[in-house]
Amino acid sequence: MMRVFFSHSMAAAFVFLLAGCTYNEYLGTQATELESLQKASVEILDTRCVLCHGSGGSVQGSFGNILDVEKLKASGYVVPGSPGVSRLYTEIASGEMPPSGGLSAEERDLIYRWIVALGTSQKKIFFAEVNAQILVPHCVSCHGASGGINLETYAQVRTSLLEGDPLGSLIYDAVVQERMPKN
Repeated sequence: MMRVFFSHSMAAAFVFLLAGCTYNEYLGTQATELESLQKASVEILDTRCVLCHGSGGSVQGSFGNILDVEKLKASGYVVPGSPGVSRLYTEIASGEMPPSGGLSAEERDLIYRWIVALGTSQKKIFFAEVNAQILVPHCVSCHGASGGINLETYAQVRTSLLEGDPLGSLIYDAVVQERMPKN
């Protein structure tokens, strides 16, 4: 049996996509939400990080312009959709950065959500695509009308997600821990 590999970012994107909209909307972070998260994140970086990592200041850790989002992505410091492998986030989350004192839980959470949103906002995805490319080939054979959790329709999939906390959903946990899909 062939095992399908779902990365953490794919699992996060899958859950966030399904958690955030109605059937007819595109699945992904709304542009205004991404803009809001990015503005707030860049304000945190400007306040807490630019002294050491700004274009006009010193270049610590071999990275100079922390406010240039495109350079952050191109350098791998930010991997859209994957805070856990984004050096910017992992160093902040570990408490290594900034050395003058860690960010608050709210600031870390905001940067985490911004990096996740960067990954889900790159392409408009409709539920029909998720259904055809992920659910039908990998989930519905076990999770259809006769299976415990039914993933056949958009409404049924949404009942498997935690409203307001997609990453706390069982469906996300099962995919990340590679318990699902089994085919």
